[in-house]
Amino acid sequence: MTIAYIKSQLQSDKIVITGGEPFVSPDFSYLLLELNEKVVSIETSGIRYSAAVTNEWVTLSPKEHLNKKALVNEQVAERANELKIVVAKESDFSYYSDLVQSFKEQNKPVYIQPEWSAMSQSLEMLIELANIHNVMLSLQTHKLIGVR
Repeated sequence: MTIAYIKSQLQSDKIVITGGEPFVSPDFSYLLLELNEKVVSIETSGIRYSAAVTNEWVTLSPKEHLNKKALVNEQVAERANELKIVVAKESDFSYYSDLVQSFKEQNKPVYIQPEWSAMSQSLEMLIELANIHNVMLSLQTHKLIGVR
């Protein structure tokens, strides 16, 4: 499947690029150039910076707590517009306490989202964490209502 084909199939002016790690794709810069007339949001784990990102909204969703080799690149952390931490247990959130504080000091939004497989066990704890730390709760609504 080519970028030209994907672009021809788009029916929205708003595009979200996620999945794997967008910044490591060899075609990432070209993709952004091709989508220049769209409103583009990118979700990244932050392991690699891309200078190709200019006006796009960037959500940093780090995975370092799951893989110590998936370190958050400082340039990505600085460039990100918001922080979203996927949480299964309280230590997942506390692992990023410095990053959370940095985003809050810059008045950038901070979200916590339950790990889908632990949703029923962790939702109450997440609501409590959101209230204690003054961060927002993010839910995967499409999964809650059964849209895949």
